[in-house]
Amino acid sequence: MNHYYPKAAASILANIAAIVVVPFALLFTSKDSRHLPRLFQWWDTPDQELPGDLNKPLIQKMYEKRGFFLTSFYWLGWRNRAYGLSRVFGLRIQEPIIVTTNDIFPSDDTEVRGTGKHTITCAGKRYWEIYGVYGTARFGLRVRFGWKLQPLVQRPVEEWSQDKSATGSLVTHISLRKFQN
Repeated sequence: MNHYYPKAAASILANIAAIVVVPFALLFTSKDSRHLPRLFQWWDTPDQELPGDLNKPLIQKMYEKRGFFLTSFYWLGWRNRAYGLSRVFGLRIQEPIIVTTNDIFPSDDTEVRGTGKHTITCAGKRYWEIYGVYGTARFGLRVRFGWKLQPLVQRPVEEWSQDKSATGSLVTHISLRKFQN
């Protein structure tokens, strides 16, 4: 179980708080700093600057139409709620692993819909993820619970033994999505 449920409860509370905290934190964030102030780091994406990943067409279009503040709120207050906290609660892969997956990789970026179930065993502990994308070609629902394993299990197992920085963030995520395809 790896203490998933207490961490998931904290993550859900942080996700709810993000709706109120992120707009407040953005008032203290300048376009030059590109990150929330240190006090609000649990709601920031340390691997992506604000207003978000402008390589994603939806984020780029939103930024052009809505500007820095609203795009940043979407990025941190809706799409990546409490991302910093989920990474703290995540797991770091440093041991050989065993991967089991149903080989379905649903995605917002492709037309693959359905439920992916992934499990890894690392140092004698099991970690799991349930990842689902449902809906039409343009709109739908994304559900993700467990540890963020999908990006990891899509890689060849041989890469895992060489990459000592592979991580799986804790995820408790349900959102309505506008798909990019």
